[in-house]
Amino acid sequence: MSTFCRLGVASCFRLFCAALSLIVTGVADADRPGDLSKEWLEAVRLEEEALTVQREDPQAAVRRYLEASRHFERAADELDGLPMALWRSARCAWLAGYAMADDDMEGRLNNFKRAEELATRGLERDPECAECMLWKFSAMGRRRTSVGVWKGIRQVAEMAALLDRAIALKPTHADSDWNSTLGNLYYASASFYRVVPEWFWLKWFLGARGDRARARVDIRAALALHPMRVDYQVELGSQLLCEGTTGAEKEAPLQAGREILERALLAEPQRRDDTRDLEAARIMLQEPARACGYTGDVWVEVSEADVRDAEF
Repeated sequence: MSTFCRLGVASCFRLFCAALSLIVTGVADADRPGDLSKEWLEAVRLEEEALTVQREDPQAAVRRYLEASRHFERAADELDGLPMALWRSARCAWLAGYAMADDDMEGRLNNFKRAEELATRGLERDPECAECMLWKFSAMGRRRTSVGVWKGIRQVAEMAALLDRAIALKPTHADSDWNSTLGNLYYASASFYRVVPEWFWLKWFLGARGDRARARVDIRAALALHPMRVDYQVELGSQLLCEGTTGAEKEAPLQAGREILERALLAEPQRRDDTRDLEAARIMLQEPARACGYTGDVWVEVSEADVRDAEF
C-alpha cells in the first residue's frame, strides 16, 4: 500500500491547509486607525497575550483570541465598519479555531465559519481589502477540510480568485519585518498551485487547476520578501523535490531541493509551526517522492479517479 495518505476528493482541499500556516507571532499597528478606541486597544492587548501563551496554554490562548475577535468587531462598529478591524477580528477567530483541540470539531468549525463571515463583511466594505481576501481564503479552506469531506468542491475557483485578486493588489501590511500579507499570499498561492493537480480537464471541472510553474514563481517572490522564513524555504524545497520525482529532468531539481531543505534545517525556528515544517523537511529528504503531497498537516495522494467519481 502507498505510504501516502489517500483521502479521495477531500485531499484536493486539504491542500489548502498548507496555506493556513500563515499564523503570525507578532502584531504590529503601523497601519492602525488614527482614532484608537478602547475596544481596539483591548483587542490588540488580548491578541498579543494569546500569541504569547499559545504554545504553553492553548486553551487560554483560545479564550483570548475569541475575546480579541469580539473587541475588534466592536471596534469595527465604532469605526463605521472599518475593514482592517474586521479582518483582524477574522484572523483572531481563525486563530482560535486553529488553536482548539482536534477533537473539538464543532468549536473549530464555528470559529472558521465566523472568520469567513467577518472577512466577507470586510470585503463588502472594501472590495479591495487584500487582507480580507487572505483570511477569507484561509477560513474557507479550514472550514471545509476540518470535517474530512469537502462539502463545497465547486468553491475551489472562488478560492483561487481570492488569491489572484489579493496578490494583484500588492498589499503593504506587515506584522514584522519577516511577516507580511503579500509574502503570505505568495506562499499560500505557491502551496495551492503546487499541490492541486494540473490535469487539463480540472479547470473545466472545478474552475481552477494546479500550476507548478506558477507555484515556483510565487514561492520565489515570497522568499524575495522574507528570505529567512523557514516555511517558505521548505515550500521551495518540496517543489523542487516534487519536480525531480515527477518531471522529465531529475537530478538537478532533486539536488537543488535537497540543498534548500538541508539549509532550512540549520535555521532557528521563528514561528510555532516551524518545528512541524522542519520535521517534514527531514521526511522529504529521506523520501523525496512524498514532496508532491506535502500540505503542511497531512501527506496526500490524489488520483484522477478520486475526483472524477466525486459526488456534487
